[in-house]
Amino acid sequence: MYTLDKFLVHIERTFGDPDWVRTTCMQLHELKMAQDIMAEDYTSQFKMLVGRTRFNNAALEDAYIQGLHNSILQKVFTQTTLPKGLDKWKQLFAT
Repeated sequence: MYTLDKFLVHIERTFGDPDWVRTTCMQLHELKMAQDIMAEDYTSQFKMLVGRTRFNNAALEDAYIQGLHNSILQKVFTQTTLPKGLDKWKQLFAT
């Protein structure tokens, strides 16, 4: 006799994502900051996905920058110095 918890685990094993790391990586690359999304919301969504990837810091920084809205990137790239590292990029939008 199955308990509900065992039954749900069995369903997850049977029908769950067989390559969740790759799926998360794809979701991270598809994550884009939309016009109506605040930078803090984008950063929060990004942080949720980061924990499930095996990206190094350089790849995470690149993915973060690629997802930013073009208007934000234009403002950042007009500065005399660019942020160095993922944490510095995130600090641009910290409240």
